Amino acid sequence: MENLSKDKQVKIGIITQHSVNNFGANLQSYALNEFLKLQNYDSKLIDFIPNNKVQKDLSFRQKIKNIIKFFLKKEYKNDFLKNKKFSQFRNKYYGLFVENKRFYGDTDFLINYPKLDIYISGSDQLFNFSLTGHSVSYFLPFETNGLKISYASSFGRETITDSESYCVKNYLTQFSSVSFREKSGSTIYSKLTSKNSLSVLDPVFLLSEEQWSKLITRKINRKYILVYAVENSKFLKDAIQLAKKLIHHISYGLYQ
Repeated sequence: MENLSKDKQVKIGIITQHSVNNFGANLQSYALNEFLKLQNYDSKLIDFIPNNKVQKDLSFRQKIKNIIKFFLKKEYKNDFLKNKKFSQFRNKYYGLFVENKRFYGDTDFLINYPKLDIYISGSDQLFNFSLTGHSVSYFLPFETNGLKISYASSFGRETITDSESYCVKNYLTQFSSVSFREKSGSTIYSKLTSKNSLSVLDPVFLLSEEQWSKLITRKINRKYILVYAVENSKFLKDAIQLAKKLIHHISYGLYQ
C-alpha cells in the first residue's frame, strides 16, 4: 500500500463482504475503507452482492407471511430489529459506493465491473466458495489496466477445493500484491503458486482506539457480561441464563 500514489484522482474500489449482518463483516469493511480515506485516497466500497445472497423479489404471499411472523414470533422480530441496525450502520458510515451502483452476483459484476485504478479484494473469507456461493468476482478474473490487490483475505480453512485452487493459480497470481489474515492462507498460496505473500492483521486493527471511539453513540455505565458467539445455540443460551441467576444483578448482551 505504501507504493500507491496519494493522488486523489486515483480511484480505489474495495470488494468485500460488506453487507452480511454480523459485526466482523461490517467493521472490517468500514475500517479498510476509512483507513484509506484518512490517508487521502479516493476510496469507496464496491456494492457487490455474492451469488448466494442475490434474492429474487418476494411474492405477495411471502411478504404477508413475513408480516405475520414479525407480529407473532418474538425471535423473528428480534432478527428483524437486529438486521435493521446493521442496515442503519452501513447507511451512516459506509458512504457512497463505487458508481452508486449495486452489482448482483458474478453475472452482473463480471460484465459491468467498474473501471478503476486500483481494486482491493479483502478482507474476510472472500475466497471461501462455500460462503460466497462460488462467487469468483472476489478473485477479480477480468482484464484491466488497474492494479489488483488482495488485502487480509481468507480461505477460512487450511484446505481448499479444486475450484478454489484453480482460481488461486489462474487469477490470484495476476495480483500486484497478495496478503492473507491467516498464515494458513499464505501457506496455501505459496504451495499452489510458488510465490510469497504477506500475513497481515485484519483491517479493524488499522484504526486507532480514538478513531473507533468516534463510532460509539451509547456507553454502558453498569456491569455487564458480553457474549460474542458465532452460533447462537441452546447450550449457549442456557449457560447465559445460568450466569444471570448466579450473578443476577449483572446484565448481559449476546451478539452474533
